[in-house]
Amino acid sequence: MLDLAILAHMAVTALSPLATKGVEILAPTVLKDAYNAIKERLRSEPSGKAALEKFEKNATDGAPALQAELAKRLATDPELVRLLAEALEKSGAAKPGSLVGKIEANKVVVAHKIDTVNM
Repeated sequence: MLDLAILAHMAVTALSPLATKGVEILAPTVLKDAYNAIKERLRSEPSGKAALEKFEKNATDGAPALQAELAKRLATDPELVRLLAEALEKSGAAKPGSLVGKIEANKVVVAHKIDTVNM
């Protein structure tokens, strides 16, 4: 089973180019959609908003704070888990079949093959 902190790390790593180049240049639309979903959800909390601002200012310095905020949100948002798992696979940030989101009665299960992910 994949720890949600690892999923958050993978997502922030894949989205880091957005902080320096802007969402409009990112080729895979699926990553744009994932980033917009993250921003929409995290901006509702002061700590999430601060983490996003820090990340967008400097991806390297802001990544740890964004990963922490995203991991907290993923623990309560199965739809975001599914969206990120699918986005990472569709964008090529994770090999197809290496992440699988499954929601069962408010329980999120994410299968992960660590040897297929470049971390």
